[in-house]
Amino acid sequence: MDERTYRAADRDSADGYVAPRYDVMFRVWWPGRTEVTITYVMCRDCGFVMYTPRPSEADVAAKYAFLSRRGGAVGHALSDDGADRVRAAGLYRTLKPLLPEAGARILDLGGGDGRMLRPFVEAGQHGVVVDHNRNPIPGIARLGATLDEVDEEERFDAALSLHVLEHLANPRRVLEQLRVRMRTGGLLFVEVPLEVWRGRPEQIEPVTHINFFSRDSLGTLLRRSGFTDVRCWEQTATAPSGAPIFVVRASGRALAAPADAAAPAGSDHTRRLLHPSAWDRAKWIARNPAFYTHPDFLKRKTAKLLGRGG
Repeated sequence: MDERTYRAADRDSADGYVAPRYDVMFRVWWPGRTEVTITYVMCRDCGFVMYTPRPSEADVAAKYAFLSRRGGAVGHALSDDGADRVRAAGLYRTLKPLLPEAGARILDLGGGDGRMLRPFVEAGQHGVVVDHNRNPIPGIARLGATLDEVDEEERFDAALSLHVLEHLANPRRVLEQLRVRMRTGGLLFVEVPLEVWRGRPEQIEPVTHINFFSRDSLGTLLRRSGFTDVRCWEQTATAPSGAPIFVVRASGRALAAPADAAAPAGSDHTRRLLHPSAWDRAKWIARNPAFYTHPDFLKRKTAKLLGRGG
C-alpha cells in the first residue's frame, strides 16, 4: 500500500504524548536504529490493514511496561468533562434496547477507570472493568489489567471494547478469551477508529495503533472469534476531546463454542475506502455532515490550504 519512515531525531520536536512513543520505537522495539520504515499491507481476504514489521504480543507488553515505568499514561489521558458524559450517554442509548432491564453484568475491556459504564450503573446494571488503570470510579469493580488475570469462571452478560482492538498484537486471541467469559448469547459491542479513509493511516507515531479496520475486516474478526448475529457499520462518533471522528462499530452475540471459520468478506469495501471515487466521497460527506462542518476539521483544512501542514 504505502510506506512511512520515522527517525529517532524527530523525537526532540515531539510533544509530551508522542515523545515516549518514539522512545518505545528506538529503545524497546528497534534498539540501536536511527530510523525505521514501516510498510502498510492489506489482507485480500477481508480488507484488514496493518503494517510490517509487525509488533508481537511481547513487543506490545514491553511497550506498556516501559510506559508504566516512565510514569506516563499508557493510553490517552482521560478527562472528566462533558464530552465523556455525552459519549457514555450515547453509548447507553445505543445498547439499552439490547440489554436486560436491570441486573446485567457488563464488562468494559480496556475501559480506563470505567466511566463509560456510569449510565449503565445508574440504570441498575453492574459494571466491571479490565484495564491497566488501577483507580476505577465509584460503583465500578476492577478485575485486573488484562483478561489473563480474569478467572475463566467469570460470566458477563455484555462486554464493551471501545478503542482497544487497534492496540492489540493478537486481537482474535483477546476476543476468544472474552467469549469464553461471556454467557451464551451475551452481547459484545466494539468500536474502533476508522483510519483507512482516503489513503493509508496518517500516524504521527506507529506505536499506539497497529491495527486498522473497516466494517468487513472487523466483522470477519468477530465471527472468527466465536460471535454470531454480527452487525458492522461505519459512522461519525464523538472523540474524548468532543470532536467528531470516524469509527467502525460492531455488535455480536457470544456462541457457546467456536463455530466453523467464517468466510472472509473480501477487500473490495476497504479498497473503496482507501481510494474512493468522487461519488463515494460525496456520499460519505452526505452521511457524515457533522465531521465536515466541525471547527477542528475546518481549522485543519484551512491550515493545509495555507501550506501549514495539518
